[in-house]
Amino acid sequence: MALFPGSSVGTSFSRKALIFAAALVTIILLLRQSGPALIPATPWNPHDSLPSSQRVAHDAAAAPGASDPLPLPEAYNAPPPSPEDWCERAYGLSYLREYRDNRRSQCQPRNSASAVECFNIGIGARGSESFCVANNVLLRPRSEAKPFAIDCEVHSVDSERSQGGVDMPGLWDMREHMGETGVAILLGKFFDIANTTMPLERRDRTAMSACARRKKSSDYTILIKRDHGRGTHPWHGIMELYSYFLTMDILQMAPREQSKRPFFSPDDIANAQVVILDDGKDGPFFDLWSVMARKPVIRLADLRDSSETLCLDNVVLPLPGAANPMWLGDWTQRNCTNAPLLDVFSRRIQSTYGVVPVSRATDTPLVLTYVVRHTHRRLHDAEAYLTHLRAKFPAVKIQGVDFAQYSLREQIEIVSGSDILVGVHGAALTWQMLMPRGSSLVELMPYDFHHRGFRNMAKLLGHRYFSIHGSEGSIDEKGWQHTEEIVFEESRFVGVVEAAIYSMYHRGLRIDDVN
Repeated sequence: MALFPGSSVGTSFSRKALIFAAALVTIILLLRQSGPALIPATPWNPHDSLPSSQRVAHDAAAAPGASDPLPLPEAYNAPPPSPEDWCERAYGLSYLREYRDNRRSQCQPRNSASAVECFNIGIGARGSESFCVANNVLLRPRSEAKPFAIDCEVHSVDSERSQGGVDMPGLWDMREHMGETGVAILLGKFFDIANTTMPLERRDRTAMSACARRKKSSDYTILIKRDHGRGTHPWHGIMELYSYFLTMDILQMAPREQSKRPFFSPDDIANAQVVILDDGKDGPFFDLWSVMARKPVIRLADLRDSSETLCLDNVVLPLPGAANPMWLGDWTQRNCTNAPLLDVFSRRIQSTYGVVPVSRATDTPLVLTYVVRHTHRRLHDAEAYLTHLRAKFPAVKIQGVDFAQYSLREQIEIVSGSDILVGVHGAALTWQMLMPRGSSLVELMPYDFHHRGFRNMAKLLGHRYFSIHGSEGSIDEKGWQHTEEIVFEESRFVGVVEAAIYSMYHRGLRIDDVN
Protein backbone atom coordinates (compact mmCIF):
# COMPACT_ATOMS: atom_id res chain seq x y z
CA MET A 1 0.00 0.00 0.00
CA ALA A 2 1.40 3.42 -0.95
CA LEU A 3 1.88 6.05 1.65
CA PHE A 4 0.22 8.49 -0.62
CA PRO A 5 -2.48 6.70 -2.71
CA GLY A 6 -2.14 7.24 -6.43
CA SER A 7 1.45 8.46 -6.05
CA SER A 8 4.59 6.58 -7.25
CA VAL A 9 6.66 8.70 -4.82
CA GLY A 10 4.85 7.04 -1.87
CA THR A 11 5.66 3.57 -3.16
CA SER A 12 9.35 4.43 -3.61
CA PHE A 13 9.60 5.98 -0.12
CA SER A 14 8.00 2.88 1.44
CA ARG A 15 10.64 0.58 -0.10
CA LYS A 16 13.48 2.82 1.13
CA ALA A 17 12.04 2.89 4.66
CA LEU A 18 11.84 -0.90 4.78
CA ILE A 19 15.45 -1.26 3.54
CA PHE A 20 16.70 1.28 6.13
CA ALA A 21 14.84 -0.48 8.97
CA ALA A 22 16.27 -3.89 7.97
CA ALA A 23 19.80 -2.45 7.82
CA LEU A 24 19.40 -0.86 11.26
CA VAL A 25 18.24 -4.14 12.83
CA THR A 26 21.22 -5.96 11.25
CA ILE A 27 23.70 -3.40 12.66
CA ILE A 28 22.23 -3.71 16.17
CA LEU A 29 22.47 -7.52 16.10
CA LEU A 30 26.08 -7.39 14.90
CA LEU A 31 27.07 -4.92 17.61
CA ARG A 32 25.61 -7.10 20.36
CA GLN A 33 27.56 -10.16 19.19
CA SER A 34 30.95 -8.39 19.07
CA GLY A 35 33.58 -7.30 21.72
CA PRO A 36 32.49 -4.94 24.50
CA ALA A 37 28.85 -4.17 24.02
CA LEU A 38 28.46 -0.66 22.64
CA ILE A 39 24.74 -1.01 23.13
CA PRO A 40 24.24 -2.92 26.41
CA ALA A 41 21.63 -5.65 26.53
CA THR A 42 20.45 -4.22 29.87
CA PRO A 43 20.72 -0.72 31.29
CA TRP A 44 24.15 0.05 32.86
CA ASN A 45 24.18 -0.26 36.64
CA PRO A 46 26.97 1.48 38.62
CA HIS A 47 26.56 -1.28 41.25
CA ASP A 48 28.16 -3.69 38.74
CA SER A 49 31.47 -1.82 38.92
CA LEU A 50 31.86 -2.50 42.65
CA PRO A 51 34.20 -5.22 43.96
CA SER A 52 32.35 -8.48 44.55
CA SER A 53 32.57 -8.15 48.36
CA GLN A 54 30.87 -4.75 48.24
CA ARG A 55 28.23 -5.98 45.77
CA VAL A 56 27.29 -8.84 48.13
CA ALA A 57 27.06 -6.49 51.10
CA HIS A 58 25.06 -3.99 49.07
CA ASP A 59 22.67 -6.59 47.67
CA ALA A 60 21.96 -7.83 51.19
CA ALA A 61 21.11 -4.29 52.28
CA ALA A 62 19.04 -3.39 49.23
CA ALA A 63 15.34 -2.75 49.76
CA PRO A 64 13.09 -5.69 48.79
CA GLY A 65 11.93 -5.32 45.23
CA ALA A 66 14.44 -2.60 44.36
CA SER A 67 15.05 -2.97 40.63
CA ASP A 68 18.09 -0.70 40.36
CA PRO A 69 20.09 -0.71 43.66
CA LEU A 70 22.91 1.77 44.03
CA PRO A 71 26.09 1.35 46.07
CA LEU A 72 26.79 2.81 49.49
CA PRO A 73 28.48 6.21 49.54
CA GLU A 74 32.25 5.84 49.45
CA ALA A 75 32.59 7.09 53.04
CA TYR A 76 30.95 3.87 54.29
CA ASN A 77 33.35 1.54 52.51
CA ALA A 78 35.93 1.42 55.29
CA PRO A 79 39.03 -0.62 54.41
CA PRO A 80 39.74 -3.79 56.44
CA PRO A 81 42.55 -3.69 59.03
CA SER A 82 45.94 -3.54 57.37
CA PRO A 83 48.08 -6.67 57.90
CA GLU A 84 50.87 -4.21 58.73
CA ASP A 85 48.95 -2.89 61.72
CA TRP A 86 50.70 -4.10 64.90
CA CYS A 87 47.49 -4.92 66.73
CA GLU A 88 46.21 -7.00 63.82
CA ARG A 89 49.55 -8.79 63.47
CA ALA A 90 49.71 -9.61 67.19
CA TYR A 91 46.09 -10.34 68.08
CA GLY A 92 44.20 -10.75 64.80
CA LEU A 93 44.04 -13.45 62.17
CA SER A 94 47.12 -12.00 60.48
CA TYR A 95 49.12 -13.55 63.33
CA LEU A 96 48.15 -17.05 62.19
CA ARG A 97 48.74 -16.26 58.51
CA GLU A 98 52.16 -14.73 59.10
CA TYR A 99 53.35 -17.81 60.97
CA ARG A 100 51.96 -20.05 58.23
CA ASP A 101 53.70 -18.09 55.48
CA ASN A 102 57.16 -17.83 57.09
CA ARG A 103 58.54 -21.31 57.48
CA ARG A 104 61.96 -22.78 56.94
CA SER A 105 63.15 -26.31 56.26
CA GLN A 106 66.18 -26.84 58.47
CA CYS A 107 67.71 -30.08 57.13
CA GLN A 108 69.31 -30.85 53.77
CA PRO A 109 67.12 -33.64 52.30
CA ARG A 110 69.97 -35.48 50.55
CA ASN A 111 72.20 -35.68 53.62
CA SER A 112 69.58 -36.04 56.38
CA ALA A 113 67.45 -38.94 57.51
CA SER A 114 65.24 -36.57 59.53
CA ALA A 115 63.31 -33.46 58.57
CA VAL A 116 62.66 -30.37 60.69
CA GLU A 117 60.32 -27.59 59.59
CA CYS A 118 60.16 -24.39 61.66
CA PHE A 119 57.55 -21.61 61.58
CA ASN A 120 58.46 -18.04 62.47
CA ILE A 121 57.05 -14.61 63.20
CA GLY A 122 58.67 -11.28 64.05
CA ILE A 123 56.36 -8.86 65.84
CA GLY A 124 58.22 -8.05 69.06
CA ALA A 125 61.39 -6.27 70.00
CA ARG A 126 62.91 -9.58 71.07
CA GLY A 127 63.24 -10.89 67.52
CA SER A 128 61.67 -13.87 65.80
CA GLU A 129 59.65 -16.44 67.71
CA SER A 130 59.61 -20.00 66.39
CA PHE A 131 58.09 -23.43 66.76
CA CYS A 132 59.01 -26.60 64.84
CA VAL A 133 57.78 -29.98 63.60
CA ALA A 134 60.23 -32.88 63.23
CA ASN A 135 59.83 -36.15 61.33
CA ASN A 136 61.80 -39.37 61.58
CA VAL A 137 62.75 -38.85 65.21
CA LEU A 138 64.41 -41.63 67.17
CA LEU A 139 63.19 -42.23 70.73
CA ARG A 140 65.83 -44.05 72.77
CA PRO A 141 64.05 -44.78 76.08
CA ARG A 142 66.97 -46.65 77.69
CA SER A 143 69.65 -44.23 76.58
CA GLU A 144 71.60 -42.50 79.30
CA ALA A 145 72.03 -39.63 76.87
CA LYS A 146 69.24 -37.43 75.56
CA PRO A 147 66.04 -39.38 74.86
CA PHE A 148 65.43 -38.10 71.31
CA ALA A 149 67.73 -38.07 68.29
CA ILE A 150 67.48 -36.67 64.78
CA ASP A 151 69.82 -36.91 61.81
CA CYS A 152 69.88 -33.39 60.32
CA GLU A 153 72.55 -31.80 58.15
CA VAL A 154 71.45 -28.20 58.59
CA HIS A 155 71.19 -25.93 55.57
CA SER A 156 72.82 -23.02 57.36
CA VAL A 157 73.42 -21.89 60.90
CA ASP A 158 72.55 -18.31 59.94
CA SER A 159 69.15 -16.71 59.88
CA GLU A 160 67.34 -16.33 56.58
CA ARG A 161 64.99 -13.52 55.70
CA SER A 162 61.64 -14.55 54.26
CA GLN A 163 59.89 -12.80 51.41
CA GLY A 164 57.65 -11.26 54.06
CA GLY A 165 60.68 -9.73 55.79
CA VAL A 166 60.70 -12.11 58.78
CA ASP A 167 64.02 -13.37 60.16
CA MET A 168 63.92 -17.17 60.22
CA PRO A 169 66.64 -18.49 62.55
CA GLY A 170 68.67 -21.61 61.87
CA LEU A 171 68.34 -24.68 64.04
CA TRP A 172 71.29 -23.63 66.24
CA ASP A 173 70.07 -20.06 66.53
CA MET A 174 66.67 -20.56 68.19
CA ARG A 175 65.85 -18.38 71.20
CA GLU A 176 65.64 -19.54 74.79
CA HIS A 177 62.77 -18.27 76.91
CA MET A 178 62.13 -17.70 80.57
CA GLY A 179 61.74 -20.70 82.82
CA GLU A 180 63.90 -22.86 80.53
CA THR A 181 61.32 -23.09 77.77
CA GLY A 182 61.27 -22.75 73.99
CA VAL A 183 62.58 -24.65 70.99
CA ALA A 184 66.23 -23.94 71.88
CA ILE A 185 65.81 -25.54 75.31
CA LEU A 186 63.95 -28.56 73.92
CA LEU A 187 66.62 -29.19 71.30
CA GLY A 188 69.51 -28.56 73.65
CA LYS A 189 68.32 -30.63 76.61
CA PHE A 190 66.36 -33.45 75.04
CA PHE A 191 67.72 -34.01 71.49
CA ASP A 192 70.92 -35.34 69.99
CA ILE A 193 71.30 -33.68 66.59
CA ALA A 194 73.58 -35.78 64.42
CA ASN A 195 75.13 -34.94 61.04
CA THR A 196 77.97 -36.12 58.82
CA THR A 197 80.65 -34.70 61.11
CA MET A 198 78.94 -35.80 64.33
CA PRO A 199 77.14 -39.04 63.45
CA LEU A 200 75.03 -41.16 65.73
CA GLU A 201 76.43 -44.30 67.29
CA ARG A 202 76.28 -47.35 65.03
CA ARG A 203 73.28 -48.89 66.78
CA ASP A 204 71.32 -45.63 66.51
CA ARG A 205 72.37 -45.14 62.88
CA THR A 206 70.95 -48.57 62.05
CA ALA A 207 67.70 -47.74 63.85
CA MET A 208 67.50 -44.37 62.13
CA SER A 209 67.94 -45.96 58.71
CA ALA A 210 65.17 -48.41 59.48
CA CYS A 211 62.94 -45.53 60.57
CA ALA A 212 63.57 -43.70 57.31
CA ARG A 213 62.47 -46.74 55.24
CA ARG A 214 59.27 -47.46 57.14
CA LYS A 215 55.80 -46.18 56.35
CA LYS A 216 55.25 -42.79 57.94
CA SER A 217 53.14 -42.71 61.08
CA SER A 218 49.97 -40.67 61.42
CA ASP A 219 50.53 -40.22 65.16
CA TYR A 220 51.56 -36.91 66.72
CA THR A 221 53.82 -36.36 69.72
CA ILE A 222 53.68 -32.88 71.28
CA LEU A 223 56.58 -32.09 73.61
CA ILE A 224 55.75 -29.68 76.44
CA LYS A 225 58.32 -28.15 78.79
CA ARG A 226 56.51 -25.87 81.25
CA ASP A 227 57.95 -22.71 82.76
CA HIS A 228 60.17 -23.96 85.62
CA GLY A 229 57.92 -27.02 85.68
CA ARG A 230 55.15 -25.01 87.29
CA GLY A 231 51.71 -26.32 86.48
CA THR A 232 49.83 -24.32 89.09
CA HIS A 233 50.46 -20.65 88.23
CA PRO A 234 47.36 -19.23 86.45
CA TRP A 235 49.12 -16.66 84.22
CA HIS A 236 52.04 -18.88 83.22
CA GLY A 237 49.85 -21.97 82.80
CA ILE A 238 47.21 -20.22 80.73
CA MET A 239 49.82 -18.55 78.50
CA GLU A 240 51.49 -21.90 77.81
CA LEU A 241 48.15 -23.42 76.83
CA TYR A 242 47.38 -20.41 74.65
CA SER A 243 50.70 -20.87 72.80
CA TYR A 244 50.03 -24.59 72.40
CA PHE A 245 46.57 -23.98 70.91
CA LEU A 246 47.94 -21.33 68.52
CA THR A 247 50.65 -23.76 67.39
CA MET A 248 48.16 -26.47 66.52
CA ASP A 249 45.85 -23.98 64.79
CA ILE A 250 48.68 -22.70 62.58
CA LEU A 251 49.60 -26.27 61.63
CA GLN A 252 46.03 -26.74 60.41
CA MET A 253 46.60 -23.87 57.97
CA ALA A 254 50.04 -24.95 56.70
CA PRO A 255 50.21 -27.43 53.79
CA ARG A 256 52.98 -29.98 53.59
CA GLU A 257 55.30 -29.41 50.66
CA GLN A 258 54.72 -32.71 48.88
CA SER A 259 51.23 -33.90 49.80
CA LYS A 260 49.72 -30.39 50.19
CA ARG A 261 47.79 -31.80 53.13
CA PRO A 262 47.86 -29.72 56.33
CA PHE A 263 50.47 -30.54 58.96
CA PHE A 264 47.59 -31.16 61.37
CA SER A 265 43.83 -31.52 61.04
CA PRO A 266 40.86 -32.04 63.39
CA ASP A 267 40.91 -35.72 62.43
CA ASP A 268 44.46 -35.97 63.82
CA ILE A 269 43.40 -34.93 67.34
CA ALA A 270 42.51 -38.56 68.10
CA ASN A 271 46.07 -39.64 67.17
CA ALA A 272 47.89 -36.90 69.08
CA GLN A 273 49.53 -37.16 72.49
CA VAL A 274 51.11 -34.57 74.78
CA VAL A 275 54.32 -35.56 76.56
CA ILE A 276 55.23 -33.43 79.60
CA LEU A 277 59.02 -33.19 79.82
CA ASP A 278 59.30 -31.43 83.20
CA ASP A 279 58.86 -32.99 86.63
CA GLY A 280 56.42 -30.42 88.02
CA LYS A 281 53.00 -31.18 89.47
CA ASP A 282 50.07 -31.72 87.13
CA GLY A 283 48.34 -28.55 88.33
CA PRO A 284 44.73 -27.46 87.73
CA PHE A 285 45.15 -26.96 83.96
CA PHE A 286 46.38 -30.46 83.17
CA ASP A 287 43.14 -31.60 81.48
CA LEU A 288 43.35 -28.74 78.97
CA TRP A 289 46.40 -30.29 77.32
CA SER A 290 44.00 -32.92 75.94
CA VAL A 291 41.87 -30.44 74.00
CA MET A 292 44.06 -30.74 70.89
CA ALA A 293 45.45 -34.22 71.66
CA ARG A 294 43.02 -36.92 72.82
CA LYS A 295 45.49 -39.63 73.76
CA PRO A 296 46.25 -39.62 77.51
CA VAL A 297 48.79 -37.01 78.58
CA ILE A 298 51.97 -38.78 79.70
CA ARG A 299 55.32 -37.90 81.24
CA LEU A 300 58.77 -38.42 79.78
CA ALA A 301 59.29 -41.12 82.41
CA ASP A 302 56.41 -43.07 80.83
CA LEU A 303 58.24 -43.07 77.50
CA ARG A 304 61.43 -44.22 79.17
CA ASP A 305 59.61 -47.27 80.53
CA SER A 306 59.55 -48.69 77.01
CA SER A 307 62.17 -51.33 76.27
CA GLU A 308 62.54 -50.69 72.56
CA THR A 309 63.70 -47.85 70.37
CA LEU A 310 60.77 -46.12 68.67
CA CYS A 311 60.40 -44.14 65.46
CA LEU A 312 58.33 -40.98 65.80
CA ASP A 313 56.86 -38.69 63.17
CA ASN A 314 55.03 -35.40 63.58
CA VAL A 315 56.94 -34.42 66.72
CA VAL A 316 55.77 -30.90 67.60
CA LEU A 317 57.96 -28.48 69.54
CA PRO A 318 55.36 -25.78 70.28
CA LEU A 319 55.62 -22.06 70.80
CA PRO A 320 56.50 -21.44 74.48
CA GLY A 321 54.15 -19.50 76.74
CA ALA A 322 56.51 -16.53 77.10
CA ALA A 323 56.57 -16.07 73.30
CA ASN A 324 52.86 -15.70 72.63
CA PRO A 325 51.38 -12.28 71.75
CA MET A 326 49.75 -11.70 75.15
CA TRP A 327 53.21 -11.58 76.73
CA LEU A 328 54.63 -9.13 74.19
CA GLY A 329 55.10 -5.62 75.53
CA ASP A 330 53.18 -6.25 78.75
CA TRP A 331 55.04 -3.36 80.41
CA THR A 332 53.87 -0.97 77.67
CA GLN A 333 50.32 0.30 77.31
CA ARG A 334 48.70 -0.74 74.04
CA ASN A 335 45.61 0.59 72.32
CA CYS A 336 44.51 -2.69 70.73
CA THR A 337 40.78 -3.34 71.06
CA ASN A 338 40.09 -6.56 69.20
CA ALA A 339 41.53 -10.05 69.76
CA PRO A 340 39.76 -12.84 67.86
CA LEU A 341 42.56 -15.26 68.83
CA LEU A 342 41.96 -14.63 72.53
CA ASP A 343 38.18 -14.85 72.05
CA VAL A 344 38.49 -18.29 70.47
CA PHE A 345 40.84 -19.46 73.22
CA SER A 346 38.43 -18.29 75.94
CA ARG A 347 35.51 -20.10 74.33
CA ARG A 348 37.55 -23.28 74.07
CA ILE A 349 38.27 -23.23 77.80
CA GLN A 350 34.62 -22.64 78.66
CA SER A 351 33.32 -25.31 76.27
CA THR A 352 35.83 -27.87 77.58
CA TYR A 353 34.18 -27.59 81.00
CA GLY A 354 30.64 -27.22 79.70
CA VAL A 355 30.31 -23.59 80.78
CA VAL A 356 28.03 -21.76 78.36
CA PRO A 357 28.08 -17.95 78.75
CA VAL A 358 24.54 -16.58 78.81
CA SER A 359 23.25 -13.04 78.57
CA ARG A 360 21.93 -12.11 81.97
CA ALA A 361 18.55 -10.44 82.30
CA THR A 362 18.55 -6.72 83.08
CA ASP A 363 16.66 -7.29 86.33
CA THR A 364 19.32 -9.62 87.79
CA PRO A 365 21.81 -8.04 90.19
CA LEU A 366 25.31 -7.17 89.05
CA VAL A 367 27.93 -9.59 90.38
CA LEU A 368 31.21 -8.24 91.76
CA THR A 369 33.92 -10.80 92.52
CA TYR A 370 36.80 -9.75 94.76
CA VAL A 371 39.92 -11.95 94.58
CA VAL A 372 40.86 -12.97 98.12
CA ARG A 373 44.58 -13.47 98.82
CA HIS A 374 45.97 -15.14 101.94
CA THR A 375 49.70 -14.89 101.28
CA HIS A 376 51.62 -12.06 99.65
CA ARG A 377 49.97 -8.82 98.46
CA ARG A 378 46.88 -9.02 100.62
CA LEU A 379 44.63 -5.98 100.62
CA HIS A 380 44.87 -4.29 104.02
CA ASP A 381 41.54 -4.33 105.89
CA ALA A 382 39.81 -5.95 102.92
CA GLU A 383 36.78 -7.28 104.81
CA ALA A 384 35.95 -3.84 106.24
CA TYR A 385 36.20 -2.31 102.76
CA LEU A 386 33.90 -4.96 101.29
CA THR A 387 31.40 -4.39 104.10
CA HIS A 388 31.37 -0.68 103.22
CA LEU A 389 30.72 -1.53 99.56
CA ARG A 390 27.86 -3.91 100.40
CA ALA A 391 26.18 -1.21 102.48
CA LYS A 392 26.55 1.35 99.70
CA PHE A 393 25.45 -1.00 96.88
CA PRO A 394 22.85 -3.40 98.36
CA ALA A 395 21.58 -4.28 94.87
CA VAL A 396 25.02 -5.58 93.80
CA LYS A 397 26.05 -9.11 94.72
CA ILE A 398 29.55 -8.65 96.19
CA GLN A 399 31.48 -11.85 96.85
CA GLY A 400 34.99 -12.49 98.09
CA VAL A 401 36.50 -15.57 96.42
CA ASP A 402 39.70 -17.45 97.21
CA PHE A 403 40.14 -19.19 93.86
CA ALA A 404 42.64 -21.65 95.33
CA GLN A 405 39.74 -23.29 97.20
CA TYR A 406 37.80 -24.16 94.04
CA SER A 407 38.23 -26.63 91.20
CA LEU A 408 39.07 -25.25 87.78
CA ARG A 409 35.53 -25.82 86.56
CA GLU A 410 34.16 -23.90 89.56
CA GLN A 411 36.61 -21.05 88.97
CA ILE A 412 35.50 -20.82 85.33
CA GLU A 413 31.83 -20.79 86.38
CA ILE A 414 32.44 -18.06 88.99
CA VAL A 415 34.27 -15.73 86.62
CA SER A 416 31.96 -16.40 83.66
CA GLY A 417 29.10 -15.26 85.91
CA SER A 418 30.82 -12.08 87.12
CA ASP A 419 30.36 -8.54 85.81
CA ILE A 420 33.17 -6.89 87.79
CA LEU A 421 36.47 -8.47 88.87
CA VAL A 422 38.47 -6.72 91.60
CA GLY A 423 41.86 -7.73 92.93
CA VAL A 424 45.41 -6.79 93.84
CA HIS A 425 47.75 -7.33 90.88
CA GLY A 426 48.21 -11.07 90.48
CA ALA A 427 47.69 -14.05 88.23
CA ALA A 428 43.99 -14.48 89.10
CA LEU A 429 43.20 -11.36 87.07
CA THR A 430 43.95 -13.50 83.99
CA TRP A 431 40.43 -14.88 84.42
CA GLN A 432 38.97 -11.61 83.12
CA MET A 433 39.21 -13.34 79.74
CA LEU A 434 36.16 -15.42 80.67
CA MET A 435 33.89 -12.53 81.70
CA PRO A 436 31.23 -11.27 79.28
CA ARG A 437 32.49 -8.62 76.88
CA GLY A 438 31.98 -5.15 78.30
CA SER A 439 32.63 -6.14 81.91
CA SER A 440 34.88 -4.20 84.30
CA LEU A 441 38.27 -4.96 85.83
CA VAL A 442 39.69 -3.15 88.87
CA GLU A 443 43.42 -3.71 89.38
CA LEU A 444 44.85 -2.66 92.73
CA MET A 445 48.51 -1.92 92.00
CA PRO A 446 51.44 -1.88 94.43
CA TYR A 447 53.15 1.46 94.87
CA ASP A 448 55.25 2.59 91.87
CA PHE A 449 54.40 -0.57 89.93
CA HIS A 450 53.49 -0.15 86.27
CA HIS A 451 52.79 -3.50 84.68
CA ARG A 452 50.32 -3.09 81.77
CA GLY A 453 49.49 -6.70 80.91
CA PHE A 454 46.05 -6.87 82.53
CA ARG A 455 45.20 -3.38 81.34
CA ASN A 456 46.05 -4.34 77.75
CA MET A 457 44.08 -7.57 78.04
CA ALA A 458 41.04 -5.69 79.32
CA LYS A 459 41.06 -3.40 76.28
CA LEU A 460 41.38 -6.39 73.93
CA LEU A 461 38.34 -7.99 75.58
CA GLY A 462 36.22 -4.85 75.41
CA HIS A 463 36.24 -4.46 79.21
CA ARG A 464 36.38 -1.24 81.19
CA TYR A 465 39.61 -0.97 83.16
CA PHE A 466 40.22 0.89 86.44
CA SER A 467 43.32 1.03 88.63
CA ILE A 468 44.81 2.74 91.67
CA HIS A 469 48.25 2.46 93.29
CA GLY A 470 48.96 1.68 96.93
CA SER A 471 50.54 3.95 99.50
CA GLU A 472 54.25 4.68 99.25
CA GLY A 473 55.27 3.06 102.52
CA SER A 474 53.49 -0.25 101.91
CA ILE A 475 56.18 -2.02 99.86
CA ASP A 476 58.51 -4.55 101.47
CA GLU A 477 62.26 -4.14 101.04
CA LYS A 478 62.30 -7.39 99.04
CA GLY A 479 60.01 -5.86 96.42
CA TRP A 480 56.35 -5.75 95.50
CA GLN A 481 56.08 -9.51 94.94
CA HIS A 482 57.00 -10.28 98.56
CA THR A 483 55.04 -7.51 100.26
CA GLU A 484 52.63 -8.93 102.82
CA GLU A 485 49.93 -6.23 102.61
CA ILE A 486 49.12 -3.52 100.08
CA VAL A 487 47.65 -0.43 101.76
CA PHE A 488 45.03 1.83 100.17
CA GLU A 489 42.99 4.54 101.80
CA GLU A 490 39.42 3.30 102.13
CA SER A 491 37.99 6.27 100.26
CA ARG A 492 40.26 5.59 97.26
CA PHE A 493 39.39 1.88 97.22
CA VAL A 494 35.65 2.53 97.45
CA GLY A 495 35.94 5.27 94.83
CA VAL A 496 37.60 3.14 92.15
CA VAL A 497 35.23 0.20 92.72
CA GLU A 498 32.28 2.60 92.69
CA ALA A 499 33.38 3.87 89.26
CA ALA A 500 33.53 0.28 87.98
CA ILE A 501 30.04 -0.48 89.29
CA TYR A 502 28.56 2.67 87.77
CA SER A 503 30.16 1.82 84.42
CA MET A 504 27.97 -1.31 84.34
CA TYR A 505 24.70 0.52 84.79
CA HIS A 506 24.07 0.88 81.07
CA ARG A 507 25.86 -2.16 79.69
CA GLY A 508 23.71 -4.00 77.19
CA LEU A 509 20.04 -3.37 77.96
CA ARG A 510 20.52 -2.21 81.57
CA ILE A 511 19.10 1.21 82.37
CA ASP A 512 20.02 1.78 86.01
CA ASP A 513 20.37 5.32 87.35
CA VAL A 514 23.68 6.30 88.91
CA ASN A 515 21.93 7.93 91.87
